[in-house]
Amino acid sequence: MKQLITLCFVIFLPLPLFGQTARTRSTMGPDDPELREMTAAMNSVERYCGTVEGFSRSHEPRLLAAIQAGKWVEFPSKAEWDRAGKPKPIAWVWYKDGNIIRVAMAFGKSVESSSAYADYCYQPTGKLTRLASEPHRHTTCDEAYFRCELTFGSEWLYLPNGKRLQAIDETDRRLLKSEQTSISVSKPAPPEYLNVGELPFARLLR
Repeated sequence: MKQLITLCFVIFLPLPLFGQTARTRSTMGPDDPELREMTAAMNSVERYCGTVEGFSRSHEPRLLAAIQAGKWVEFPSKAEWDRAGKPKPIAWVWYKDGNIIRVAMAFGKSVESSSAYADYCYQPTGKLTRLASEPHRHTTCDEAYFRCELTFGSEWLYLPNGKRLQAIDETDRRLLKSEQTSISVSKPAPPEYLNVGELPFARLLR
């Protein structure tokens, strides 16, 4: 489970409140009831999605890909997808008790792109509860490993009270640090599918 290091913004999702900005952690005291409530909700989301990730590691997902713009098909195996020319975007979909709980998507053709992947964690009701851009950290360096560019992914949490939080873990965990390092956040943000019915291949999931 990743530690949430930087809380970038808090936005209310319901349209009547859209655009209002709530107080962030830096402006809240340690005994602030709103902070305690928000922290508890964040921890609950992370615990749930951690359980989902653990479940998905031991269960096979369905494999779907777009063979042309807007036309998604399901492949019975990765070998079949390989023979089809490895079309993208591609999606892996995990179920539990008949409900979609996780979707991982690769959008671009280049595996080097830091914003090419996204991981969607869904509640059994079909509502999005966490969206993470992958990989969480991506490093590009020159041949001498003197100058490096360290790119961080973002994570969005969707809390039961209607708030959406964006967080970035900016911890540089490299054992060997470069002499010069520039830090950035991956852009653009991945598509936001707030429920499973909004996924571009939703008709195949019925």
